[in-house]
Amino acid sequence: MAKTGPLLFNSLRNRGVNIITRSFPMCRMAAVKKHRGKRSIPLTEAIPELLASALEKQDDLIVTCETNPDTGRKTLHVMTGKLISTCMLNKLKTLIETYPEDGGTIRSGKWK
Repeated sequence: MAKTGPLLFNSLRNRGVNIITRSFPMCRMAAVKKHRGKRSIPLTEAIPELLASALEKQDDLIVTCETNPDTGRKTLHVMTGKLISTCMLNKLKTLIETYPEDGGTIRSGKWK
């Protein structure tokens, strides 16, 4: 049976082979900040302010609705920050273009 994983690395190190490993993330992920308890105004009314703030900081703004398959309860998520990498954006654009019957739309325009 061929050696794999840690056994292979230990075997090679014992023979004097230098092993350098490094993992590369597929897409960058930002830390999530949860703002619980700050719901003095409804989320739908806070979105314009969040949009203005994201544009000012040149951050991403994502609004998505999640439906719990067990309870049917819908939750609205609004996220801001450095969230979307180039590869993620291209994948989303491709999905929207590939499946027009799902009703997805994308609007793009000049920045400043």
